[in-house]
Amino acid sequence: MNAGPGTDLTESAVTAIERACLRLVHEFNQRADDRDNEGVLALFTEDCLYEPSGREVNGKAAFRAALAASPPNRGMVHMSSDVIVDVIDEKSAAGRGHVLIAEIFGAERAPIRFASFTDVYRLTDEGWRIHQRRLWHTLMPVNDHA
Repeated sequence: MNAGPGTDLTESAVTAIERACLRLVHEFNQRADDRDNEGVLALFTEDCLYEPSGREVNGKAAFRAALAASPPNRGMVHMSSDVIVDVIDEKSAAGRGHVLIAEIFGAERAPIRFASFTDVYRLTDEGWRIHQRRLWHTLMPVNDHA
């Protein structure tokens, strides 16, 4: 069982929280790949922090603007792996994992990138949501023309 110290959560409660948080990771990937910006936003708390590669985006309004600024001809595929969720208590959890990101802009393919991420999850009135996501690139293709 993977629960924080001092909690009296049952194994089934911990498992349910882990599953809900893992689902958020997969839902994020699917919705981002489908360019469902409102669907992506629905996975986050109102006061969320989204930090791709050190660029802080604070709150849903700023996150909405950042998603809207994405090129319209951008296609993506996210594939997460090695995701581990640590249940802190009945209303909070933390996760970490890796993601492979493939992109295409119109007819031009961008390099495949590997990244790591950390998440903080919170239980809200709407269910489990991502409160913070930090993502940083861990492996990028070498540019032969540099």
